[in-house]
Amino acid sequence: MKTGAAVAVILLCLSLYGAAVQAGNGQRQDAEKIWEEMNRLAGQAWNLGKQEKFEEAVTVLKYTSKFLAETKEAASLTPEKQRVLEYSFDSALFTLSDKEETNEGKFLKVTEVMMLVDALQSDQQPLWKQAELAVMGPLQEMGKAVKQNEKRKFNLALNDLSREFEAIRPALVMDLSDEKISALDAHLDFMDAQRMTLPDSEEEYQRFQVAAADFEAVFRSEEDESGPSIFWLIFSIGGIIFSTLSYVGWRKYNGEKEKMNAHGK
Repeated sequence: MKTGAAVAVILLCLSLYGAAVQAGNGQRQDAEKIWEEMNRLAGQAWNLGKQEKFEEAVTVLKYTSKFLAETKEAASLTPEKQRVLEYSFDSALFTLSDKEETNEGKFLKVTEVMMLVDALQSDQQPLWKQAELAVMGPLQEMGKAVKQNEKRKFNLALNDLSREFEAIRPALVMDLSDEKISALDAHLDFMDAQRMTLPDSEEEYQRFQVAAADFEAVFRSEEDESGPSIFWLIFSIGGIIFSTLSYVGWRKYNGEKEKMNAHGK
């Protein structure tokens, strides 16, 4: 009898374990489907924004935002990340509907949403990493401005840096630790406080260099961190490379579109 009871208990435990595994797999599959659909729609909104069809982009984003409630149950997002996700969508919808906002500002907001949703799904090469030169370029200009004591040049470059960082920050929140995000925020606050005086002491200039290095490290993989940065090598010989998300984003959106068409057939 004891043996039979023990076997029954084991079978019950195995049955419960199997049900739990199936439930876990089901939740993961649900989350993947949600992110895939949101990623596809965010790419569609981005493509409409690129064509300056902002009213249509608003329609797509409004539909996409309906999935936000489902992410609370289907994905393991912290309350803070959930708030960032929801705020990013609300901010984008407000900006796209603002008649006073420039087309550039609107497109940047659509790009912000696309990078954010992509970060939730991409593990290896998130789209926000393609914004490296858009962030590091202004930092390089700021470094030159400090050496030349050019406040206006420093402030214009800092404005560019702040705008680009604001666009990628929601995506960074999904992929980086709270400590790294706080450090980057502190670096920007420090730079903003130098608008009138510039980093004019050795200590302040060293802190500026540390800030630039920390921003650069965000875009580099762990394997690359011990080696020299190609970014600084490029600029040390006087070359300037401008890169945007347009081609990479279009290629990714087009790939998703072709994949959907293939499934449809």
